[in-house]
Amino acid sequence: MSRTIITARDVAAARAAAGLQPASPAASIPAIDEYKDRLIKYIPAEVITLYMALVGIVGSRSAGHSRNIAEWVIFGAGVLATPIQLRFHQKVTKTQQIVISTLAFIIWAITFGGPFTQVFSEPDLKMWGAIALVLFTFAVAGYEP
Repeated sequence: MSRTIITARDVAAARAAAGLQPASPAASIPAIDEYKDRLIKYIPAEVITLYMALVGIVGSRSAGHSRNIAEWVIFGAGVLATPIQLRFHQKVTKTQQIVISTLAFIIWAITFGGPFTQVFSEPDLKMWGAIALVLFTFAVAGYEP
């Protein structure tokens, strides 16, 4: 399964490139991604997993100022790694999808705490982060890039 979201426009373009009529079947033409498919493809699971693991390691091994700096560096690396991972490793070509996935990473990272506990109290952060995550995830899968 390709990581790029397939829309009706993509299918129409593939059909036109193959010289097919709109109603004719073709095995090489991809299917349009439905809501659940888009939801899965928007979440940068690899980068979120990396972020969670690294923040967990730092949290268990250090404290104070060095921990705070390390968590912010890890977060920044995750923000940068998301588009790189999608573009070069997953071959996603749609800029809108890459931007949405990067925003998804940021919201997931806020929900997990990490460096954001320096800015917000932890109970408030977890509550608002969880609310933002649920609303963003619910709404964004309805969008076709």
